[in-house]
Amino acid sequence: MNRSAGSRHRAPTRARPTSRAARGNANVALVKAHAARDRLEAALARIADPKGEGARACLTVYARHCRLIDLSAARRTLAR
Repeated sequence: MNRSAGSRHRAPTRARPTSRAARGNANVALVKAHAARDRLEAALARIADPKGEGARACLTVYARHCRLIDLSAARRTLAR
């Protein structure tokens, strides 16, 4: 039987987990939180670099506030 590519009878490509245990554990969330923190610190370092364009592109940077927001988001993620 020859079906077209847009057939409605196609099976789903992957199963979607429904429970929290099936989605992963807290260690995965912790790794993602650290990776996000690293990206934040790298962005703030690029903005603060005197040889870069960060000083011109970003007139005011509230680095302390950014770090606090990141920390509270990480805590909310781990509390779930």
